Amino acid sequence: MTTREPILTRFSASSTADDVVKGVDLTGVRAIVTGASSGIGVETARALTAAGADVTLAVRNTTAGDAVAQMIEESTGANRPRVLRLDLANRASVARFVEAWGDPLHLLVNNAGLVTGGLERTRDGWELQFATNHLGHFALAVGLHDALAAGSSGRDGARIVGRRRGRRHLYLQDPQGTLRLRYAEGRCSTWLRAMCRWSLLWIYSTRASTSPTLTRS
Repeated sequence: MTTREPILTRFSASSTADDVVKGVDLTGVRAIVTGASSGIGVETARALTAAGADVTLAVRNTTAGDAVAQMIEESTGANRPRVLRLDLANRASVARFVEAWGDPLHLLVNNAGLVTGGLERTRDGWELQFATNHLGHFALAVGLHDALAAGSSGRDGARIVGRRRGRRHLYLQDPQGTLRLRYAEGRCSTWLRAMCRWSLLWIYSTRASTSPTLTRS
């Protein structure tokens, strides 16, 4: 197995997005930021756009996404980000997004996520938080495999960035029937996300001539 050196930076918890992209030219880089209609997703998309990247806001609420795109255009003076609808809890929505994407992709920022106040399920019966934060992003990354491989061949690799949230344990019970999920306080133990990442590494190493790089933040 090929080993990689850890990615070390000079940045700290007090660093801003502008600090990170200062002096970086991302002209020609195509990026997708999920959940870019609020919170950290907005700032991520703004900073990438300011650095010259061609950014797509992948959001459930396109009206909110359009407002963010306008704000980014006005505040940066750069090209307006594109807004596309994506509901990570809906497999059909993920499939439509993937099918509509026809360009090489250099950066996929899996930022979107939610925390539910109780048990909620998707149309397919999956627990909503689990489906959105994990299954949806996994399906999106796998579906965009060819686009990432194409982007990787044209530059120094492609990147998939996953944002980790909070400290949670994931419990799976009753494997014979209904899948019940419980998020409880404690140290971060989302082993399923790690398994998905290893699955992606296997997919990329066996199917793509040039392998995108997975990065955790």
